[in-house]
Amino acid sequence: MSNMNIAQVNEAVDDDGEEFEYESSIPTQCSQGDYHISSSTQLEQLYECDDIVGSVIINNYQGPTIDTGDIKTISGDFIVSNASNLVRINIPKLAVIGGRFSLSELTSLTSVHAPTLTDVGSINWNVLPILSTVSFDNGVKKIKSITISDTSLIGFSGFDIDYLDTLNINNNRFLESINANLKGVKEKLTISANAKNILVSLPNLEWANNITIRDVSSINLSNIERVNASFELIDNNFQAVKFPKLSNVGGTLSLIENYNLKEVEFPNINEIGGGLMVVNNTQLSKINFFPKLMSIGGAIEFYGDFKDTTFNKLRLVKGSAIIHSKSDALDCGKWTRGSEENSGSIVRGGKISCIAGSKQQVVKFDQEGEIIDEDISIIDDENKKDRTNFQNSASNLKFMNLGYKEFLLLSILMIVVLN
Repeated sequence: MSNMNIAQVNEAVDDDGEEFEYESSIPTQCSQGDYHISSSTQLEQLYECDDIVGSVIINNYQGPTIDTGDIKTISGDFIVSNASNLVRINIPKLAVIGGRFSLSELTSLTSVHAPTLTDVGSINWNVLPILSTVSFDNGVKKIKSITISDTSLIGFSGFDIDYLDTLNINNNRFLESINANLKGVKEKLTISANAKNILVSLPNLEWANNITIRDVSSINLSNIERVNASFELIDNNFQAVKFPKLSNVGGTLSLIENYNLKEVEFPNINEIGGGLMVVNNTQLSKINFFPKLMSIGGAIEFYGDFKDTTFNKLRLVKGSAIIHSKSDALDCGKWTRGSEENSGSIVRGGKISCIAGSKQQVVKFDQEGEIIDEDISIIDDENKKDRTNFQNSASNLKFMNLGYKEFLLLSILMIVVLN
C-alpha cells in the first residue's frame, strides 16, 4: 500500500469561535472510503492512521478483541456486526465518529471501552445480550441520535448533551436507571421493556416531539412544557405521575393500563390537539386531573372503574366520546346534558356513548352541540359479556402493530356495531 500523502481540507474553530479551514496531510491508505474488515490483520493495517476518511465496517470478525490503536477520528461510520466471538471493543484514542457507531448481533460482547470519545453522529446498538460495561470517560458531548436495545446494561449515563433527534432505550432487561440532562428531543423519545424497577429521570427536558413511556416504575419529567405530537404512558408500574409545567400536547394523550397508578397531576395543560385516552388504570377512582383543560381536538375514550369525571374548564371536544365505567355511581349526564355555559354539549358533531354500570346512554350531536338523536338503555348480562369481550379485545390491539389513532378509530367503529 502506497505511503503517498494527499491534502485534506478540514474545519476547525479558532479562539474567537470562528470556523476556518486548514489543510492537513493524510496518508493515502487512510482515505480510501469504506474499509471492510474481518480480521485483526486487516485492522492493524490502519494503525498508522490518526484520521480515517471513510467508514470502518467490521463484519464476521473472528477474534475476541477489537482495538483501534492510535486512530483518533473516523469521518464516516464505525460498524461492527455478526462477530460471535467478540468479547471486548477497545477504542482508546478514538474521539470522533462522524457517522454511526453501530454494534449489532454481537452475542459474546461484554464491554466497550471508549475513554476519549466525545463526538459521534449516532449510536445504534442492538442484540448485544451480555454487554454490561460501557465507559465514556470523557463524556459524549455531541450526538444526534441514540438507540440502545437488547443489552445487559444496568445504567444509562455518560452523555453530556442538550438535544437529540431520537432517544430509544428498549428491551434492556437489567437496565435500572436512565439519567440524562436533555432539554429537547426533536423526533421521538421512547423508553420501553427494560427492567421492571427502572427509574427514569429527565429533569431538564422541556419539550419533545413524541413521547412513549412503557414499563417504568418511576418517571421524572418535572420541567416538560410541551409535547408536539403524541404523549403515551402505557403499562407502567408507577403509583404517581406529575407534570406541573406541561401546557400543551399536540397529538393524542394516552394513559393506558397503568395498573398501580393512583395519583395523576396535569395542573396546567390547557389544550390537547388530538384525542384523550384514559383506559384501564384500575386504581383511579376519578378522572379529575385536568383542571385547566379547555379543548380536545380529537376523540375521548375512558374505560375503567372510575366513579366521577370532572373537567371544569373543558369547552370543546371535536371528536366523539366513549365513556365506560363499571361503576353505577358515574353520572353520564355530565356529558350528555350539556351545560348552560356552552348552550349545548361540549361534543360537537360527534357521539357520546356513556355506560355507568348497567345503564347506557348514547347521544348524537350536531356541529353546534345540539342533540339530534338519543337512546337510553339497560345492558343485560349477555350484552355486558359482549362488551367485556370487546374491551378485552380492544385492550389487546396494542400488541398488533396498530397505532393508537388506528386503535381509537377501530374502538369507535366497534361501539357503533355493538349498538
